[in-house]
Amino acid sequence: MSDAGLSLSSTAQPWYVTATEAVKYTYSLALLGFSLSIVMAAIVTKQTTASEMGIPIALAIPLFFFLLLWLALIEGGQGALVGLQPTDKSSYAKDHPLTLKCTKLALDGDDMERFICGRQASLRPSVTRLPHAMH
Repeated sequence: MSDAGLSLSSTAQPWYVTATEAVKYTYSLALLGFSLSIVMAAIVTKQTTASEMGIPIALAIPLFFFLLLWLALIEGGQGALVGLQPTDKSSYAKDHPLTLKCTKLALDGDDMERFICGRQASLRPSVTRLPHAMH
């Protein structure tokens, strides 16, 4: 068997870089698990304003994850569009035609500014008001 297609880079990283990354990923995963357990415990034990407002637990939990996903997609989309602004479109046009279409649409004229303003308007209720409703 040949490993010609399995190598991601031609240079191997030193052991301490790999170990550092493993520690960072483990620490981040532990913090994520801790944060999710705290939020879920607060929702399940009805220690949130949402429960006082009569939002059932069965709705509060999916709503929390939906808004978390929405926030991640919007923030990631903005980061990708801002990061692709200075990149030459011909460098990814052939391999990523959908990305090319999206960036042409978003970066045409003042559309990027509109996207950022729209993102702010759509995220403001979910980031500022809804967490207060969940407390």
